[in-house]
Amino acid sequence: MVLITGNPAKKLYWMNLPIYNAPLRWYLVLINPDIKHYYDPKSSQYAKIYSQYSQTKSQINPKDETLGTILPKQAATLTTKSVQKTPKSQIVAVKPNDIVPSKSIYQNANQVLRVISINVNGLRAAEKKGFFEWLAISDADVVCIQESRITHEQWTDKFRPKGWHTHLFAAQKAGYAGVAIYSRLPFVSVVDGLGFDLADSQGRFICAQFDLSAQGIDHPVYIASLYLPSGSSGEDAQARKDLFLEKYRHILKQWRDENKSLIVCGDYNIVHKRIDIKNWSGNQKASGCLPHERAWLDHIYDELGYVDTFRVVRQDADIYSWWSNRGQARAKNVGWRIDYHACSPDWEKRTLNAWVYKDSWFSDHAPVIIDYQL
Repeated sequence: MVLITGNPAKKLYWMNLPIYNAPLRWYLVLINPDIKHYYDPKSSQYAKIYSQYSQTKSQINPKDETLGTILPKQAATLTTKSVQKTPKSQIVAVKPNDIVPSKSIYQNANQVLRVISINVNGLRAAEKKGFFEWLAISDADVVCIQESRITHEQWTDKFRPKGWHTHLFAAQKAGYAGVAIYSRLPFVSVVDGLGFDLADSQGRFICAQFDLSAQGIDHPVYIASLYLPSGSSGEDAQARKDLFLEKYRHILKQWRDENKSLIVCGDYNIVHKRIDIKNWSGNQKASGCLPHERAWLDHIYDELGYVDTFRVVRQDADIYSWWSNRGQARAKNVGWRIDYHACSPDWEKRTLNAWVYKDSWFSDHAPVIIDYQL
């Protein structure tokens, strides 16, 4: 984390907080009247920080106060006038939850594209958990949704809030799979499906085309939502997943041959490397962590040239996007990182920041948020 000076309304304090059941350590924590901008006041993190602050404020050495705002390291590259060199002792990774700031952290927020991918495990269930209230304040430009589990008849106005361009591709089977895209930017066009039945009958892929010429990009930009099949229910399911991977691999190659500018967000149902799963050794024979599935990701990244943009800016371990509903997996952070932004190479240098949002829970997956420079 990097300290940006210049906002007298916000103060930073060193505080002693227990994190991840580790011994007490010193962490740099933001305390300010608008703290809800960084932590949901309903969250346990907010309550813990504010309580700790109230108890320790009298013990804080005023000389240790510094005015400023916490920003991710990559965002600091956008604010050359306001950045001061920060001692290594003050560069802290905030855990367990990422702090997701608004786009106002950037000098020119209009030139930043915020793209979110989330498997909602049913839009109707997510709506009851406050998903659309969060969406309204997320500062997202494009949101790719997987496992919408909703029919067009059920997709009423409450699932299509004002101010958003929306498109749903539902599965033929009600209450199953499905993908959607919500966008603040208008669509040029939207294409449903990949052209083979396993994908299209189950509503597993949509791709929207955008015109970003006003932001200085002189070629079409495509943002897609993908819901790759799970193979965890048995051999037949794994065979269908493998067939999907093989067919989709050829389509990915075709897009690279066409030099298409593309962001494919989605639930891939595959971990890539050891860093992407808590229990590596115990899942070597589990669907989603099988060697040939991970080799498929190696192929699209290393040979076809797609980029896992989350890992461009985030190399930290123990950061996941899905947790089982069994065995207190979420509480113990026994997770898998299976939700990706797989992008064409032109988006690698445009990647600014990435987060996994966990202050509110809408499903068994967490939103994966990435900011791109336009």
